[in-house]
Amino acid sequence: MFLIKKEQIRAFNKARMPVFEEKMIDHLSNHFRRQLSITDKKGLSKFIKQGYETAQKHGFITSYECCLYIDLMIMLGHGFDSDPQLSRVNEILTMQDIADPTERINLVYKRALEFMEKIVGKKEVFPKTQFEKMINFPFDELGARLNAGFQKNILIFLETFWPEKFGEVDKKLSGLIYNGMREANDLGFTTSVNIGYYLTLVFLLGHRFATDLQYPWLMKVLYDPGLKDESYKAACLHFMARKHFEVLLGNTAVINLNDRGN
Repeated sequence: MFLIKKEQIRAFNKARMPVFEEKMIDHLSNHFRRQLSITDKKGLSKFIKQGYETAQKHGFITSYECCLYIDLMIMLGHGFDSDPQLSRVNEILTMQDIADPTERINLVYKRALEFMEKIVGKKEVFPKTQFEKMINFPFDELGARLNAGFQKNILIFLETFWPEKFGEVDKKLSGLIYNGMREANDLGFTTSVNIGYYLTLVFLLGHRFATDLQYPWLMKVLYDPGLKDESYKAACLHFMARKHFEVLLGNTAVINLNDRGN
């Protein structure tokens, strides 16, 4: 009797571009419409291809597996597989005792939903309360706190900003803060308040938010060679971040990438 092995079935079901991309655009538009409203068609295509390639590096090749992986990128950030805040989630990605990729991605997805439920509540895919806080970010208060002692007070601030997440990841934050401070410096931020704001975005959006194609407005500011003045660059970042969160919350329409704060 002729039998088809499980590996052969997975090969038949392998996700293939551009058919997979078309199906993913439809899927994401139905389930993550608000998040994707900020990204143009070209950016969305790059995001899907990036997720597809990264998923395959982890051994996920079917349309189903790659789809779940890209969903996780939207919920947790495109660098979730290496984010120290998400070690309880991404440790499953490399578990040797789970040979079946479909079982592994299902477990990762289940763990991610459990994590999201703890930090934002049931049936939520992004932290609305924290986005609202970022729209009215207390810069003066943050600057005063950090100038009095950065390392200690940034932790106190992050705990106040998002206590549910802080309680889940606090033991991982020291390394995250160290790396985030270095990245902020590389991007031209040197003052305590600007570094603190950058770290808050890392805490909120993921440790690789600065290169996440979901946030084109923020990337536009962070890597614009024309923004050499730190104060102006920080103001642009604040403006774009505020508009980003307003769009996600449905409070405003999508803006042009050339818009900047003053």
